[in-house]
Amino acid sequence: MSEQTPKKKIEELRDLLHYHNELYYDNGRNEISDFEYDKLKAELAGLEERYPEFKKDDSPTQIVGSGKSGGSAHHIIPMMSMDNTYDEKELALFDSRVRKGLDGEDVEYVVELKIDGLAVSLIYENGKLTRGATRGNGVFGDDVTANVKMIEDVPLSLRKKDLFSVIPQHLDLRGEVYLKKSNFTEINKERERLDLSLFANPRNAAAGSLKLKDSEMVKNRKLSLWLYSVASADGLGVDRHSEVLQLLSDFGCPVNPNYRVCKNVAEILAFRDEWEEKRNELDYEIDGLVIKVNNLSQHDKLGQTAKSPRWAISYKYEAEKAETKINNIRIQVGKTGTLTPVAELEPVFLSGSTVSNANLHNDEEISRKDIRIGDFVIIEKAGEIIPQVINVLPEKRAGNEIVFKMPKFCPVCDTPVKKVTDGVYIKCLNISCPAQIKARLIYFASKPAMDIDGLGPAVIEQFFAKNLINDAADIYALTIPQIESLERMALKSAQNLINSIEKSKERGLERLLAAISIPLVGTGAARIIARNFGNLERLQNAQLEKLEKIPEIGPKVAEQVVDFFANEKNCALLNRLKEFGVSVEAKSIVDDSHQISGKIFVLTGTLPTLKRNDAKKMIEERGGKVSGSVSKKTDFLLAGDAAGSKLTKAEELGIKIINEEEFKNLIN
Repeated sequence: MSEQTPKKKIEELRDLLHYHNELYYDNGRNEISDFEYDKLKAELAGLEERYPEFKKDDSPTQIVGSGKSGGSAHHIIPMMSMDNTYDEKELALFDSRVRKGLDGEDVEYVVELKIDGLAVSLIYENGKLTRGATRGNGVFGDDVTANVKMIEDVPLSLRKKDLFSVIPQHLDLRGEVYLKKSNFTEINKERERLDLSLFANPRNAAAGSLKLKDSEMVKNRKLSLWLYSVASADGLGVDRHSEVLQLLSDFGCPVNPNYRVCKNVAEILAFRDEWEEKRNELDYEIDGLVIKVNNLSQHDKLGQTAKSPRWAISYKYEAEKAETKINNIRIQVGKTGTLTPVAELEPVFLSGSTVSNANLHNDEEISRKDIRIGDFVIIEKAGEIIPQVINVLPEKRAGNEIVFKMPKFCPVCDTPVKKVTDGVYIKCLNISCPAQIKARLIYFASKPAMDIDGLGPAVIEQFFAKNLINDAADIYALTIPQIESLERMALKSAQNLINSIEKSKERGLERLLAAISIPLVGTGAARIIARNFGNLERLQNAQLEKLEKIPEIGPKVAEQVVDFFANEKNCALLNRLKEFGVSVEAKSIVDDSHQISGKIFVLTGTLPTLKRNDAKKMIEERGGKVSGSVSKKTDFLLAGDAAGSKLTKAEELGIKIINEEEFKNLIN
């Protein structure tokens, strides 16, 4: 590296940063930590300053996002990025530059939590949401209006605080879409059940979710929003950024309450220390602070660079890291046969818990990072949740480290494995593989599936070892003496398990479809399919076209369902389950012949006797759909007390508005 010319080094850094920008901004993924990325960017900026003749307009130091042309949504006022620092001295230098630029004027700052999410712009015309867009390249972003409207926190209409309040005709609000930690965990659990690759952190999951083509899927991801600024405060009658935040709150916008007005760097650092201790208590990710000059007129005086305002900076927390050693890399075989390499680590305490394993994802990831058995590595919890190997410490190698190669045969059943077409994952194609069978059995008995209390992984392992269960139907053939023969199982425990197994027979087709591990069919898709077909026989005989016509079911899911039922072994298993008395009828069925079939309803306000979920169920059972927002496609607005902005919009669009009594007459 030392022999490289400055020009060559600048080009290399530029290409590397362009690659990581495209990966993050366009694909919602990241391969290096923010700290590593910022280090590379700072190195490039330093070289460009020393050798300005090699600086280019499209350098990552000069552009926002990936530098691509962006989408169709034009930001009249550009969405800029922000300079950042991890260092107290650099924060003090920022403060000095601000005070120097203001010729000794009094300065105060607003310090906000830096939400680790996806920047968006929301346009309101006459108080109504008309467009949502991503930042993109700062000038053009992707139009994600339909998806933004699926986020519960997003106000479709701004409200007036009182009779004297005025909402400007045009407002461009800026904020951050994010995913709560609790929702992120649930999404990854579901993806694991479906044998899909896991999201590395909540930020990547939020970015990927907001770009989904199916708005209903976005709704199911349960994204959240904080708004933190107005692109232009002209006409708002406020002088300070802290007043802007209060005004946004008055408009009914979600504003993070954890901000503070600070007079100097010492107060900013005190706020930093306070939240560095408390940030793990939040149900959302923060990766630092955003520091803004409070006085809005001073923003104009300070101005901006090509891509960043001079009146703001972000102070980032470094993710907590730990050094440990990879003792071994084992292969984990999932319920659909995916082989996942897992690093077995020397146990180390990190971010509140002891870490002894890290998911290495696939062989390409191992090769890219040159991870070897015996290596000393740096790990961090990606998004403070999933342990991840950040980089290897090659200087600590003793020479006896082992280069890892993915096996050519399944480590459990010794069947040849195969790389998935157009993918990076390797699969065992033997559906009789014991590892797959055990994983499917564990999922079959789990809470989201048949919910058989007392039949956890350890118990299933014992049954499997004794050859008492080899598929899901064998569970229903178990007897009390067989259960009593297990370790730590007495007569009462055995009877409780038998009772739980019997109870599971009544879960219905919805839960059964989720439990039998059809690829890509999770609990949500299983419920929708069951409601549309009513019973197993109709579903088994269904043509691909019929499944594809269900709005929420895409062609890939439909194809997997048809392929599953084309397999004789799968059908034989289902027949055995029926013989044991497992219900194959849906708990609720869609009535395609009903007059509201295909109609779109929006529910708002409090109904006199019906709960909203009950009304939703009634609509879906009769073939109707429930949407979260009013649009020209809406057929009925079911309105109760305190109906709010949805009622106003429905009136403007001429949507038929009905009360609870009219709704009951309609569905009956």
